[in-house]
Amino acid sequence: MSLATRLTGLLRRCQVVFKRHSFVGSVLVYSCLYGSGDIARQTIQRTPKTDYVTTARMAVVGGGGLAPFLYGWYRILDRLFFGKTMQVLVKKVIVDQMVAGSIGIGIFYVGQCLNQI
Repeated sequence: MSLATRLTGLLRRCQVVFKRHSFVGSVLVYSCLYGSGDIARQTIQRTPKTDYVTTARMAVVGGGGLAPFLYGWYRILDRLFFGKTMQVLVKKVIVDQMVAGSIGIGIFYVGQCLNQI
């Protein structure tokens, strides 16, 4: 069995799990995104030694703080603006940036402060 076949099978299994448990999938995805983003930042800044504590803190804020908020927010947004036209998409993006952008930034910084305690 080739590597491509194995990866395709793994991806299909992940899709099934994420559809069935979308909240858990959201938490996992945001944790991975924020953790890997911190590793990328450390790589770009050429940090002599990878700081895994900071990476874990970023993953906790992404998965534990932002993921639950955004999961609920996008469900609300989908109820307010239903449809898949370009007009609906533009409305969603504008409302998302005006409302959730500010709240998300607040959650991020409060989470970072709480992680430092």
